Amino acid sequence: MLTDTDNKAWLDRQTLAMMNAVGKIKHLKGLHAKIYIIDNHALVTSANLTSIPLATLGAGRALKMMGDRTQSRRAYEEFFRLWKDAEEDIPVLMQAKAEYKELR
Repeated sequence: MLTDTDNKAWLDRQTLAMMNAVGKIKHLKGLHAKIYIIDNHALVTSANLTSIPLATLGAGRALKMMGDRTQSRRAYEEFFRLWKDAEEDIPVLMQAKAEYKELR
């Protein structure tokens, strides 16, 4: 991942640590967009890396698209942990559970 790791105003340290466990993080001062490089593929996004559950779900979906099923499952599991007290009939949660089943 390529991003500005010094900007503490918008970069969540817990999520940064989780992403660092997945791969290398390179610092580029002033870069607000995130560039994920996996093998010969790149995903560019301007979404902030936060511990917001929907960002975690988005990371799980992106990892699935990149073919990293193990890390994708971990991101989905983190999303479920963050939403453990949510109502079961929320559409995004129901969709995430369906997507997670495909990863097993």
